[in-house]
Amino acid sequence: MSTFVGGQGFFNIYDTGMLGFLSELQNFNYSLKSKIN
Repeated sequence: MSTFVGGQGFFNIYDTGMLGFLSELQNFNYSLKSKIN
């Protein structure tokens, strides 16, 4: 979830490309599910 936190972290989306963004999104979803369960 590091990509969504912080000012410069947002630009990491463009640095890593779409693949890095999708993996980051999966990590975000996983952390949400773990908090719910």
